[in-house]
Amino acid sequence: MGLDVSGASGPWRAEQDTDGTVTMSFGPGVADVPVSVNTVHYAESDGLAAHPGERSRAPRWTCQVAPRGKVLRSGQQVTTYIAAYCQGRPGTMRMEYWFDRSSWTGPRQYTREHRHTSWTSAQAQGTNIFAQCGRGGAYDYTGQVNGQAVTGDEVFKTPTASSPKGRYTCGTKSPS
Repeated sequence: MGLDVSGASGPWRAEQDTDGTVTMSFGPGVADVPVSVNTVHYAESDGLAAHPGERSRAPRWTCQVAPRGKVLRSGQQVTTYIAAYCQGRPGTMRMEYWFDRSSWTGPRQYTREHRHTSWTSAQAQGTNIFAQCGRGGAYDYTGQVNGQAVTGDEVFKTPTASSPKGRYTCGTKSPS
């Protein structure tokens, strides 16, 4: 599980559940929150247990990011739904997303660039994402999403969560 917490100065933990949902917890008290029984991967900051004076406080905020459902083909595009939910209002948040496709050497990015939703101070955000089909054969397509949150001058990025793949004849590169 890759994790970019550039700018983070406090303790953090990232957990990925069996359904692909990624939860990120930040701030004092993170060490006191048990790892979920549904967690299949997790990572945490090196100094997580080094804050004993703050162990009785709950995390300042947490964010979950997840694709909701398999990639589908609709007309000449692939699509899936992505969502993020933050508790404790981190400041502002957005989602970064793209599609990957299978290849004989491993996953490749299908869309030309990563796209972003708008920054919002709301606690929840969700949207359908799509990419136009190009030319070529049948491949497995997967929606990819991570969350980005800003609180004060700290910037956090969650690990990437992947949707269940869908196999369609949609080409090797998206024209969009």
